[in-house]
Amino acid sequence: MICQSVVHGRILRYTLKRSARRRSIGFKVDHHGLTVIAPEKAATAFIERALKAKNSWILNALDKIQSQQENLPAQIIWQDGALFPYLGKDCRLRLVKTLSTRNRFSFSDCWLTLETAKADDISVATAVKIWLKQQAKETLLSRLADQAETMQLTYTKAALSNATGRWGSCTAKRHIRLNWRLILTDWSLMDYVIIHELSHLVELNHSPRFWALVELWYPDWREARQKLNAIGTKLFTLFPE
Repeated sequence: MICQSVVHGRILRYTLKRSARRRSIGFKVDHHGLTVIAPEKAATAFIERALKAKNSWILNALDKIQSQQENLPAQIIWQDGALFPYLGKDCRLRLVKTLSTRNRFSFSDCWLTLETAKADDISVATAVKIWLKQQAKETLLSRLADQAETMQLTYTKAALSNATGRWGSCTAKRHIRLNWRLILTDWSLMDYVIIHELSHLVELNHSPRFWALVELWYPDWREARQKLNAIGTKLFTLFPE
């Protein structure tokens, strides 16, 4: 149910969901906007009071997501000087034409140099994606192993995922998969997803015990989840399969 309220002179539209399990008002802010989860029989006045009490956090969260979405390019034209996200930074592509049929890469000071014989948009996009996946494999799986050792947890298998809309997963067989596109985000967001999935080795659910474990190792998980929700749609769009 779509509702709206006026907070500090600003029209605030939100999705209202009711749950028989809820005993208090809950709030979720992501790239879809604000979602309010209320007890099944909560009065409108009760919800309005909760919105006003939480107004600063809600407005700040919505503004942050809007800013993060605006800072990402709508699309990438893969030519010399193209701007693309990598490790949470805006990096640029330098194309160097060569007669060799083998692509060569070098990376320095946020510039990725690609020596290639095929400089058309599709060929370059494919080559850069292959390079990004290679970096993701080395970086994410190594970071996963280190964090698992720190948390004294073991998994049976780890691999990269190409899911469009999911950052990671953990199965009952203790298999962990991490989305390769995490390499586009910063170190902190990578760590959040890694800790999230490792915590599922203990609690294969999203119970209060699960979030307590995540918070033990990553206290700012709420902010990290919000950031991922904000940039996720565009990152998946920038690098579709």
